[in-house]
Amino acid sequence: MSAARTCTSPAAAHCACGGDGQTSMVRRTIHSAGPATTVSRTASVLLHGPALPEEGYGHVFAGGPGAVLAYRLDDDTVRVTIDIPLSPLRSTDLRSYVQRVYSRFLPGTLAGPLSTALERKTVQWAANRVRLRTFHGRGPYALVGDAVGTCHPLTASGLTIGLRDAECLARTEDVAAHGRRRRAAVRAHEHLAAAMHRIFCDPGRTSGDLRRSMYAVLRASGSERERERERMMRLLCAEELGPLPLTGAVLHVAGHALREQLVTGRCCTTWRTSVRACGDYLSWLRWMSRSPGHGWGG
Repeated sequence: MSAARTCTSPAAAHCACGGDGQTSMVRRTIHSAGPATTVSRTASVLLHGPALPEEGYGHVFAGGPGAVLAYRLDDDTVRVTIDIPLSPLRSTDLRSYVQRVYSRFLPGTLAGPLSTALERKTVQWAANRVRLRTFHGRGPYALVGDAVGTCHPLTASGLTIGLRDAECLARTEDVAAHGRRRRAAVRAHEHLAAAMHRIFCDPGRTSGDLRRSMYAVLRASGSERERERERMMRLLCAEELGPLPLTGAVLHVAGHALREQLVTGRCCTTWRTSVRACGDYLSWLRWMSRSPGHGWGG
């Protein structure tokens, strides 16, 4: 929704604050930017009765062409959301498509009920759109939350970033200063969202190696690994604002993946294979250094 309010800033300037979502009317009124980029679609299904592998936790299942998220809503209901790549797939083909390319990566307690729910066509669809957070308002008009821009929902950061937008606006002297601060604050998180989408959805070998390395870092014990795990969780929770923590986390995961290949001998059969493996990781890191708006889908 959008609301007019008086800014509680030192200048006590009056402003209209638009927090009315991706299709913000306030944004369209004051800015002529084009539409956001659609990077995938999400199919959402409610399942009644199944058990989750680890109750009390959200679950992300990787390995298919998109991530599958499952979490409990109440004692009897689990919501499953499936990230579907952009394709000419029709809704009538969804059940067979999910069975063919997703079900083998899901536990049996979810795969069967999911197939039944898809057969009943009780599916809700949403487009996953990306718009870089470069415009936060003009003059007396300010934007917060998804009205500014959006990342892929895989990071589940929309509400957190929206609340921090509002907090920044309340403490800032004018809309322009608010925009400068928030652009700097969320730039690393935009890169993180693009990287998370690629690491879960890209079928390439390098992305798979990095995904396994990320899991290993998150699961490892020891004080050093615990510090790394805490840093990665702070990044996911949008608590780290600068680019250095993200760069450090990415280099740590990439270094772990390369060490694993060297130890297991996967890339040591010939020197050409070793050089190629290093080049693949460097390409991934170069992709990470680009604007997140130019890398969606790999």
